[in-house]
Amino acid sequence: MLFSTSVFVYLKSRTQSSDSYDQWIKIRPYILLEDSRMISLWNFVLVGLFIGFLKGFLGVGGGFILVPMLIWVVGISPLTAVGTSLSILFFSSIYASGIYAYDGKIDYVAVIVLVIGAYAGSTLGMKVVKKCEGKTLTRYFAILLFLSAFTVVAKQMGFVQLSMYYSITITCMAAVFVLARFRNCE
Repeated sequence: MLFSTSVFVYLKSRTQSSDSYDQWIKIRPYILLEDSRMISLWNFVLVGLFIGFLKGFLGVGGGFILVPMLIWVVGISPLTAVGTSLSILFFSSIYASGIYAYDGKIDYVAVIVLVIGAYAGSTLGMKVVKKCEGKTLTRYFAILLFLSAFTVVAKQMGFVQLSMYYSITITCMAAVFVLARFRNCE
């Protein structure tokens, strides 16, 4: 799924003529978005059902497929798709965190330390995303997805330790690359 999503996203980013994206389904009823565009409710229903199925069936967060679906099925911009995806993750995380907290399965010291790092990383990531145009952002996203797919392959083949080291290495290299290049974003 990661390989196919990465190839799809990369190819679409090469053929997309601008940062305007069209919704996939155009059937009533419509929802008025904040940018004053009318989007068919059925686009959201389709994406929501699919992402919900992925979360329930595979236990994945769904962000790797949610962002492309928000762009090419719903028809919102890449920057808005990233923000929308993060908001969905935020609200679903509150629910899941409450259940784990109730069961006493949260290490609050680890949470505090990781939240500080995540806050710093998110702040830096948002600065990069705001400077990049949609096509550049989706290309970087596609390349990272493609490289990340090898982590899943290695883990499924029994190379759990190698998979972890590869994942950390690819993530760090991608971060350094994007930080080095983000000044060149248009």
